[in-house]
Amino acid sequence: MRTAEAAAAIAAASGVATLLRVLLEPILDAGQIIYSTYLPVVFLGALWAGWRGGAFAYAVAHLCVWVFLVHPDLPLHAPATNDVTRGAIFGLLCVMMTGIGLRMRLLIADADARERELSRAQARQRLLIEAVSAIIFRAGPNGEPHEPERGWTEFTGRPWVNAGELAWNRAIHPEDWKPSRQEWERCRELGQPLRTELRLWNGTRADWSWVNVTLVPVRDGEQVIEWLGVVRDVHIRREAQRVQELLLGELDHRVKNLILVIQAIARQTVRGARDLPGFEEVFNHRLDALAAAHGLLTRERWNGARLGDLVKRVLMSFDLDEGGAVRTDGPDVFLQPSTTVALSLALHELATNASKYGALSAGGGTVELTWRTDPSGRFRLTWIESGGPRVKPPTRKGFGTFLIEEALATETGRRVQLDYAPEGLRCEMCFDLGPAEADLAEAAA
Repeated sequence: MRTAEAAAAIAAASGVATLLRVLLEPILDAGQIIYSTYLPVVFLGALWAGWRGGAFAYAVAHLCVWVFLVHPDLPLHAPATNDVTRGAIFGLLCVMMTGIGLRMRLLIADADARERELSRAQARQRLLIEAVSAIIFRAGPNGEPHEPERGWTEFTGRPWVNAGELAWNRAIHPEDWKPSRQEWERCRELGQPLRTELRLWNGTRADWSWVNVTLVPVRDGEQVIEWLGVVRDVHIRREAQRVQELLLGELDHRVKNLILVIQAIARQTVRGARDLPGFEEVFNHRLDALAAAHGLLTRERWNGARLGDLVKRVLMSFDLDEGGAVRTDGPDVFLQPSTTVALSLALHELATNASKYGALSAGGGTVELTWRTDPSGRFRLTWIESGGPRVKPPTRKGFGTFLIEEALATETGRRVQLDYAPEGLRCEMCFDLGPAEADLAEAAA
């Protein structure tokens, strides 16, 4: 209460106290009640305006007593009012009433503050519930579900209509209903919180979505009086975990395959090497070819690689350009990852052999690298050397021949043919394209 309002209220209360004293005059001894009717005014003054209000009420009460009761010329004059003892007692009682009023004022202020804080907390809770994308619900002490406070219809796309447990039964995935129900019964009997994940029907997606369900008991002492629950959509996280597991599995598979390829390259290279420097040089070149294939695949997110890019990468490692000693021709073909790795190693071995012993080892030699798709959908890649030294069939198969003639066919399940014609080596690789590869080759033809 404001100061001016409190002062006016105290003055009015003092007037009422004086009137009350006048009304009680015929009934009681005036000397006994001369000050009594003003004690509530002092109490109310302290309650309304603190100690200043109590002091102001005390002063107003004394003024009223002097003007209306003590002054000898007034008809309400009471001789007993001149008793100093009664005045002193009234003063002490006023101090007591002021103290009581101040205490009551503090209690009321504290109660008001608590009520305002409770109102703010409830408002924050309502805003939080509205802001959180979740289903908020309650259940009785024995587990009987009440109608969710929010989120049920928005998430499931189904009305509640007092369906109780039946609504949950229909909304939870059949495979998750029984285990989740058993876990709920166990937690309810033990009075422990329930935390689980299950699939709930999502009306927006028209499909099942993974959700996290949390139910905590509300206790009155040791007794559970109700359960509070929250259902949160965690479908994106679960899908991310699933994709992560698939990627880790794929990574594990690729790493193992890569290790096997490197081990095979190392074994075959060391068999044909005469000394350690020779082994190191050949082994590093073959690893470079393998790394080139993996670089192309990584750029395409391991969906495959374009044959044209693969050919350019292999030729660049030998300082060869398309259109020079090596002439290339063929449509744009997108190769599968396994084909990309095997073909990169095979082309590297062909280029290495041509640079050391074949058409590219002497001036004037050329290589024609072409690829086509025939009407039956078979893909043919041909490497033809000409203009180089006279070719003689090898007396033994090195790793390069093994990789081209056997490993490529084993890896891709396709046919590879080597022809050591005197005028130059001829290599032909035939295999079927996958659906995506065939579509791209047909569009580019």
